[in-house]
Amino acid sequence: MEWSPVCEIDFADSLRTTLNWKVPGRDQITNFWLKKLTATHKHIAALFNKLIEEDQISAWLTAGVTFLIPKNGNTENPKKYRPVTCLPTVYKLMTSVISRRMQIFVDDENLMPKEQRGCCSGSKICKDQLLISKAILHECKKLCMAWIDYQKAIDGVPHSWIIKSIELVGISNKVLSFTKKVMSYWRTHMRVDTENKLIETEDIKIPCGIFQGDSLSPLLFCICLIPLTEQLNGLNTGYEEHTTKTKISHLLYMGDLKLIAKSEEELQKQIRIVKTFSNDIHIEFGLVHSQNLVIDMNREIQELEQGKMYKYLGIEESEGIQHQQMKGRLKQE
Repeated sequence: MEWSPVCEIDFADSLRTTLNWKVPGRDQITNFWLKKLTATHKHIAALFNKLIEEDQISAWLTAGVTFLIPKNGNTENPKKYRPVTCLPTVYKLMTSVISRRMQIFVDDENLMPKEQRGCCSGSKICKDQLLISKAILHECKKLCMAWIDYQKAIDGVPHSWIIKSIELVGISNKVLSFTKKVMSYWRTHMRVDTENKLIETEDIKIPCGIFQGDSLSPLLFCICLIPLTEQLNGLNTGYEEHTTKTKISHLLYMGDLKLIAKSEEELQKQIRIVKTFSNDIHIEFGLVHSQNLVIDMNREIQELEQGKMYKYLGIEESEGIQHQQMKGRLKQE
């Protein structure tokens, strides 16, 4: 990937897709004013270039504020809070420029696997995966499938693996150096509103995982999982489409992984690949839900009972999709 200095047009393009009044981070700058004050764009672009080139950056630039929002009335349990991190607007716009450049390179070089729809330009994102899944379930009733919750990996993927992954796909050395630099500055502090007062923590460093709220984070995570797809495809297993003879062994949307195999033996091989890959890069994948599969991998495996469903990308699946039930639930929601 070649790198050229950030220009005024790059900044304006990234700014154009932002929401006017999205909650800012510690810089307290809203996108609305940056859109209106166009005379500042060339100066901000120049500052971006300076930040990318220099060895150090100001600590406030990568400092987030994480608001803990209760999911329900059980506010005593920390697991019942949803964290939402607000980063400085200027930082998000800078990483947005870099992310756009990286996405163009990844698309031009055809580096992102077709199985991953998390960062795939020109697709309907998770809708594509759901339609493919529906077509497979409709055409073939004798399949073995497993659904793996990979969401824990988002918080656990080591920074060293993120750097190695973007190096392997050929990202510019300037971007590589910048990513290493900002990772060492990533930090946030927690805020929670109680009935009586506002509680805040000290700044907490982000030692692993991707930075929530960062414009670059989704693409970094998808790049980290490219080798997993390569290894699964190397098994030459999965469902074979009858006209093109294309084999589909798995579907990925960010951290949601669905494995598809012709037999329990094939499915066991696929799960072992996922386990080995996860161990190698020191991340934990979540719970495995499978159909009539027992495998010793020191993980809890839940077998789907007859008539039970697993929610994949918001749609309940098993041997098929219960369309009438889904329609009723969606109407109610």
